[in-house]
Amino acid sequence: MSNEHVHPLFAGILERTAHKNGSPTTPVGDLHDKDTLFLGIYAGRVGNGEGGEELYLLTVQASGYAPIVRSAKSGRSFTLSWRQIIALAEAAGING
Repeated sequence: MSNEHVHPLFAGILERTAHKNGSPTTPVGDLHDKDTLFLGIYAGRVGNGEGGEELYLLTVQASGYAPIVRSAKSGRSFTLSWRQIIALAEAAGING
């Protein structure tokens, strides 16, 4: 599986995790349509540094504080549960 859709910052992590586990990378998290509503708390934004154009808005869910990333380009959102984050950390070798 290609990591073309993954931000370069995270592509290396996915590759190392897949190599360590001897398995292909599998996307985790959930994509939501641009009309999906979330009650979120602002956590920051990611811009391109060239004029400050917003690329992503970062929030956390008001209940449970799970992260939400919204794409300024598509309007779609991505969520990752704490259970999924812990599973990623374990797959990356946090305990070893």
